[in-house]
Amino acid sequence: MKILVTGATGFIGKALCETLRKGGFDLRAAVRQKNNKMPCDCEIVEIGDIGPQTDWQKALAGIDIVIHLAGQTHILKDTVDNSLTAFRKVNVLGTERLARMAAKAGVKRFIFISSVKVNGDGLGIASAPAAPRNDGGGAPYTERDTPVPQDAYGISKREAEDSLACIAAETGLQVVVWGEG
Repeated sequence: MKILVTGATGFIGKALCETLRKGGFDLRAAVRQKNNKMPCDCEIVEIGDIGPQTDWQKALAGIDIVIHLAGQTHILKDTVDNSLTAFRKVNVLGTERLARMAAKAGVKRFIFISSVKVNGDGLGIASAPAAPRNDGGGAPYTERDTPVPQDAYGISKREAEDSLACIAAETGLQVVVWGEG
């Protein structure tokens, strides 16, 4: 089984790649650019910036599972006019592009690392929690809560989740969404 990991040079990506390699998985890491901070000893494919035009063909060749960790997580307010547009370019349109190309390449499973931010702001803003949250704002989020993202990042991750559900229905690609905290 061959696995493609995006975001392999990030904090979670490095640990995931190391764990997968130790587990004996055949691993390919997609990175923006090759540098000296490469994750574990694995095949590296340089893909450039992620967006609606990214060419994933080389990275997806022979892949069974994609674990999509890469995404836009922070934007300095003084560097862009509209942060939601900037987040959408990578987190929604880039993810859509990868998923569609993965389905076309015969990938069986697409694991998307999302964010708890799709549920709310972490201060208890969600659909009518019944009890206090662990952070003092209400009950912990559950699958029964209606997502209410409060910022551009959370909105973009939720839109990516919705888009992936549509792609899965259209193509048969098995999509798994993991909401990290």
